[in-house]
Amino acid sequence: AFETHNAGKKGISYSYYTNFVKFLFYTGCRPSEAVGLRWKHINDDCTKIAFTEAIVRAGGKPLSRETTKTKKNRNFPCTNTLQALLLSIKPEHSQPEALVFPNREGNPINYNDFSRRAWKRVTKLINLHEKNGMITTPYNCRDTFITLQALQGNSSDTIARWVGNTAEVIRKHYIYKLALEHLKPTDI
Repeated sequence: AFETHNAGKKGISYSYYTNFVKFLFYTGCRPSEAVGLRWKHINDDCTKIAFTEAIVRAGGKPLSRETTKTKKNRNFPCTNTLQALLLSIKPEHSQPEALVFPNREGNPINYNDFSRRAWKRVTKLINLHEKNGMITTPYNCRDTFITLQALQGNSSDTIARWVGNTAEVIRKHYIYKLALEHLKPTDI
């Protein structure tokens, strides 16, 4: 939906954010980690990403945190699809400190602004803004990644390492919920 979004009445196309949204789905990282990702965090052939910092907002201004939410750095192995995406956007002479996903002005993406404008507008167009009485946010890309990895049979320990959580959080909030949805009592 982001790929094909074109300017509406307000003249703003949100297709610019396509790669950012794909990255969220492909990695399950926290949006603040994607916003703070710099080219120095990705190896030359784009097969590994080091999540070591995040950009959050404080007083309306971007604030770089030289750590992740859990204060644990993690390495993420890229799939072929993710590698192709990163290689396709990697500048020929990238500066190590340059953001991988800057906003149109070259600054960090304002997550709240992105959520309120781009995400809301695009997801409303495809009837995904609200599901089961809940408003979706870009953070749901993380939930989707974790759920799909669990459905593929990846262990909670492995998924936890990839997304920067504990295995217990993965089991409690994702795997147990998935199991309960598919279980039913046996006939007696």
